[in-house]
Amino acid sequence: MEALPEEIKKLLVVTIDREDISIDDLNNDTLLFEGGLELDSIDALELAVAIQVKYGFKIDPEADDVQTHFKTVASLTALIASNNN
Repeated sequence: MEALPEEIKKLLVVTIDREDISIDDLNNDTLLFEGGLELDSIDALELAVAIQVKYGFKIDPEADDVQTHFKTVASLTALIASNNN
């Protein structure tokens, strides 16, 4: 079985579908927004939907900690791991 961070990286690359980003460009500390991949709100929405479909839990966009969860590959991994029990 593939390690969860690698799954997240692949999901991220496939979901945002930008030619300038490959899985080799990503590490666990890669910032998803400012100062990193520079994702926008549409990318975030598409990523949230992809995570919800693949891992079977709902992400509340109004939650106070949603920005924290979408900060890096590692924070996304932690979110999925904590909801995938």
